[in-house]
Amino acid sequence: QEMMQRIQALAPGSHLKVDAPTGEIIGLELTSGNFSLEPGGQIEYASAPQDDLQGVLDDLASGLSLMEQAGSGEVVFLDHGTNPLAGDELPLLVPKHRYQILNRYFASQPGGRGVHMMRYSATAQPNVDVIGHASWLDAVNLTLTLTPLARALFANSLYFHGKLLGPGSERQRIWEAIDATRTGIPPVAFVTDLPGAYAEWGRKAYVFLAGDLPLEEQPRYGELTFQQWQEEGYKGTKPTPEDWETHLGTLFPDLR
Repeated sequence: QEMMQRIQALAPGSHLKVDAPTGEIIGLELTSGNFSLEPGGQIEYASAPQDDLQGVLDDLASGLSLMEQAGSGEVVFLDHGTNPLAGDELPLLVPKHRYQILNRYFASQPGGRGVHMMRYSATAQPNVDVIGHASWLDAVNLTLTLTPLARALFANSLYFHGKLLGPGSERQRIWEAIDATRTGIPPVAFVTDLPGAYAEWGRKAYVFLAGDLPLEEQPRYGELTFQQWQEEGYKGTKPTPEDWETHLGTLFPDLR
């Protein structure tokens, strides 16, 4: 949280993101991209939408430069897809309200690694704008086709719980072992109505944030899909358009 405050002092026009229910600093909005604090203390950077790859590279370089300046030589940054040093019992270091709900949800998944995802994995997120419907469809189809290659090219997580694990990507292994209804490669490539197919995929995903219900009343893993919530309701609630927007934001596919 202090890092976010330091970066804000270096970046005119930026503003801190604060979690209203808890008062915790959870990130920083820049005039370009934004920083977010992940549950295990990871710092993630997401670029602003750019219309070419050079723009994405320049944006990312600017964000990393701000981190280095704010660190003032007092902070060591590890560019690694998983936290290579933290041991088995890493607590919830950023107790954002939604993170508490998500932590409870993933802890209820038998054999799942969602808790590992929250605490140990991190990424840089490039955002590319594609103008025009036909070009956008082509770009989505191409990106989904190339995703397995991209996973291999950018694999950078050989260590976990302080141990060298060997070849492959531990970050990818973690992500493959969490809620399959909201992760992976959505089955939407080369279909006639791609946005509609994505929405249908999203409706079948499990819900972990059902409106304003208190933490202990929120659904656990496997208990409620968005479609079930629409059709049957849940604990006296029905989803609103705002709940649908929120639900879409809780989907974590390789491309969204």
